[in-house]
Amino acid sequence: MDVIYYAIFALASWFFLMQIFKFSTYHKYFKFAVFFILSYSVLNGYLFYFFHFQAFFFWHLLVFLVLFFNNFQKQKKIGAAFENLIDVESGLSRDFFETSLLKTLKYYVLSALIYLIVFAGTYIYYSNR
Repeated sequence: MDVIYYAIFALASWFFLMQIFKFSTYHKYFKFAVFFILSYSVLNGYLFYFFHFQAFFFWHLLVFLVLFFNNFQKQKKIGAAFENLIDVESGLSRDFFETSLLKTLKYYVLSALIYLIVFAGTYIYYSNR
């Protein structure tokens, strides 16, 4: 039964985290979204401890790392597909688009690392108290 509860927890965590990531990858909102990522990571780490999911800690990190990597690869492919749709006459340059895509990917990686590190740190803190 613990596996089912953990799966529900992981799915809900992933869903809400992706809602926060929608804002963290926008260039002008990243500074504000970091606060929400930090807060959500701490909350998730505490809830992970509170619900006694200790047996799933490394699985949680591994599953989320794989999901983050999978999303990163999808974003790179989507960016490459959109590159063909750039209309130079409308004022968008290829350099602008590539810079924007690289910033988005950078913010995504930073957001993912922040989540994983703060989540793990919070969980380890509470489990060692």
